[in-house]
Amino acid sequence: MDQLERQALDWIKDVLERQEAIHKLDQDGIHLNNPRWMDEDLLAEPLRTRVKQILGRQGWRV
Repeated sequence: MDQLERQALDWIKDVLERQEAIHKLDQDGIHLNNPRWMDEDLLAEPLRTRVKQILGRQGWRV
């Protein structure tokens, strides 16, 4: 596994953890609108491409 692959996996893990936190906040009645950190357009190349490749291999529609 190369460094770019590790960075992509770390980014995916971070997003999933944040989504879980947002879900917990939603349950408490706290709602966040348009969290920018989930926007894949904020990822720079080549990390963006690698994230899409990993998600595609795992069956996600990207």
